[in-house]
Amino acid sequence: MFGDNELKGIPLFLLIFSFLCWDGDKWNSITRDEILRIAREMIETPWSPSKICRGWNPAVEPPEYYPSSTYFGILYSQDNPQENFSEFLKGVNNLPYDYYGYWGASNRWYNYYGNDCSGFVSICWRMPSRNTTTTFHNDANGNKKYCYPLGPKGSAISVNLLPGDALNSAGSHIILFSHKSSSNTIVSLEQTPNNAKTRTWYYSSLQDYQPIRRNMIIEKKEHEKERVREKINKEGKGKKDEQEELSSLIKSFFKQ
Repeated sequence: MFGDNELKGIPLFLLIFSFLCWDGDKWNSITRDEILRIAREMIETPWSPSKICRGWNPAVEPPEYYPSSTYFGILYSQDNPQENFSEFLKGVNNLPYDYYGYWGASNRWYNYYGNDCSGFVSICWRMPSRNTTTTFHNDANGNKKYCYPLGPKGSAISVNLLPGDALNSAGSHIILFSHKSSSNTIVSLEQTPNNAKTRTWYYSSLQDYQPIRRNMIIEKKEHEKERVREKINKEGKGKKDEQEELSSLIKSFFKQ
């Protein structure tokens, strides 16, 4: 924390806004529905800034964001720390002045509120801290503490990708897999300049990407069985009834 002398020299709005940041989540199990919910919230929820914002790349539309307009997709930014949607929304609704950010390398604009591709996936996966494409790669191919590989680089077309899995190109870009849209294309959920969005990718464009999966994902069968158990306990059914309902549920999944 700041000492009394340090506090005197810091504008109040900077002290307030310094708390609007994502610093990780408690590491725990998660469902694929929750991963997708977080991603879609950052992509599909409308927002409007209180002051003018500038896009990361001035050559990408829209280059600026105005208070009188509504936008979708949290802003792209490589500023750290990163923000989830609720933190982003609080920030852009209370901007202290127009163009709240700074110019960085290669004529790119660093908004104080937003996230980049790896920050986006870190937030969706509820990681305990912000990862980069390199640290995702190192973990998946190293100690596998938080994620593991589904196959080598370029194997997206041949592995069993499920919604919420990721495709990672170390040192470059990472996206979340949403679904297949054709025999040779997929739809992604991702953060890419100037704001988070869904995109269609050809498998041929994913040759530098390795499919990876988060650890501790509660898969649908496991989630449904737990839901049935909770329902049975709430309704006070006996052990025999529980076994019969679980057996019926399991059989229904095998038919899918």
